[in-house]
Amino acid sequence: MAYQVFQPAQIVALFEGSPSGLKEVLDSILDSSKNSVPQMRVYYEAQDFDSLRHKAHYLKSTFNYVVPDEFVILLKKIHTDAENKTNLDKLERDLHQVETDTATLISEIESFIKQKAL
Repeated sequence: MAYQVFQPAQIVALFEGSPSGLKEVLDSILDSSKNSVPQMRVYYEAQDFDSLRHKAHYLKSTFNYVVPDEFVILLKKIHTDAENKTNLDKLERDLHQVETDTATLISEIESFIKQKAL
């Protein structure tokens, strides 16, 4: 990973003056992260590429305001590869990167919430 996973500037700007709104959105992102990424692994192992594609699309939309472009591009790649059933030999590596980056994202968001006392 050559980038900072959690990039709060855009989401903080959107909720300026509404710490409770920011906390609610960050909690939602945490819930999605903790539930959806493990589901992606299950779908991959079951070779359920349609469900994997849907979950990658969902996470791409969920993470869009808090992660760098590289992370969104990786989710788009998983979405496209699962949809077209191409580059399946690289899907395991890409999924592992999403799992790793998401674990970092969760940790960084939880630290941010504590630091800002949200």
